[in-house]
Amino acid sequence: MSEVLNIQKVSFGYTKSREVITELNLSFGAGKIIGLIGPNGSGKSTLIRLAGDLLKPSAGSIDICGEANNSKPAKRNSILLASNDYLPEFLTGLEYLSFIHRMYGLECETDVVQRLFYRYQMEGRWNDLIEDYSHGMRKKVQLIASLLVSRPLTMIDETPNGIDIEALYNFEIDVRKLAQQDRSVLLCSHDFSMLERVADSVVLMSRGEILVNGSIQEVVSGYGSIDDLVKEKIVEGGVYEY
Repeated sequence: MSEVLNIQKVSFGYTKSREVITELNLSFGAGKIIGLIGPNGSGKSTLIRLAGDLLKPSAGSIDICGEANNSKPAKRNSILLASNDYLPEFLTGLEYLSFIHRMYGLECETDVVQRLFYRYQMEGRWNDLIEDYSHGMRKKVQLIASLLVSRPLTMIDETPNGIDIEALYNFEIDVRKLAQQDRSVLLCSHDFSMLERVADSVVLMSRGEILVNGSIQEVVSGYGSIDDLVKEKIVEGGVYEY
């Protein structure tokens, strides 16, 4: 089977004079959770948006499950959760999740939605309008959507930020279950301790380049922790901005 995500020599700049990503390569197969870390402005969110076909690279190629990332098969095989909580406020939580299911040609099972709402401390709120949801509740609905549609590739850009601790621990369990089902997750986060618990490997970016791409075991044995890796590779040469 081809890589779930295969990024080859991708470059991108928001202006012609300044590249944010420069000839970047990244690939991984099925059943992997990849932690994506780096300073603010290092290109992490840009990379995820490029992979999700929200931005167009100036050079290089991006494939999802062996298909160009701008193709319908690639879009059917992936889901992207943005760092913001922008959801259609005129829909209820259940209506939003039903809409997401229809996008992927799936049937939304109300009882399954309700079980996940219970699991993520949103009991009885599935028929409430999203406009009445808190920031954390909106983030939970985004995560629930990704768990329900269960794509070969899920790309998460800081979405777990802002959810309560119990929901975060449940998410860690659920995202590992995705990996056990041969689903892969690209998880951008500043929560290094969470990544040490759930990720198989970590990718450290800085100034549009990958400085480190290694397994969690390699990082922990070589540096002590992800935090120590960042201190050595980033902080000693500047300031790591959260």
